[in-house]
Amino acid sequence: MLMNRAFAAAALTTLTLGITACGGDGDTLNKKDLTSKAGSICKDFEAKTKAISQPSGTDEKAQIDYYGKVASTLGDFVDELKKLKPADDVKDDWNTLTTNLEKSANGTKTIVEQAKKKDTAGLQKTNQELTTATAAADGAAKKLGLDDCSN
Repeated sequence: MLMNRAFAAAALTTLTLGITACGGDGDTLNKKDLTSKAGSICKDFEAKTKAISQPSGTDEKAQIDYYGKVASTLGDFVDELKKLKPADDVKDDWNTLTTNLEKSANGTKTIVEQAKKKDTAGLQKTNQELTTATAAADGAAKKLGLDDCSN
């Protein structure tokens, strides 16, 4: 089945990272304010992802539809994060985080399209790219202390 366990694990890792790397909006934010304002966007993202019904069984179309919804929700989450204006001392880590979360969102959308086309080689390559982006975003999130919204 194209929607193999490795892809599912990468997609779930991406979601977990997204939940971990929450955000908010406002003026330039120092590290403390950035993590403080993170709650509302994180809670909204977490609620939206939990509301997506995960299919049971091996119905490939249902799996593809599910990950399409996940990708859209993750993309919206990244858009909200990018509205934040981090202070200079946290800007590099913030940009690493949002850039790699965006790569994850786009990669998840790509995987959905590749699954529809039954592009196994493309799925494997994109899954590797997702793993790399997720690891980079996770490292940046940890540096920023954005772990207070994790499950």
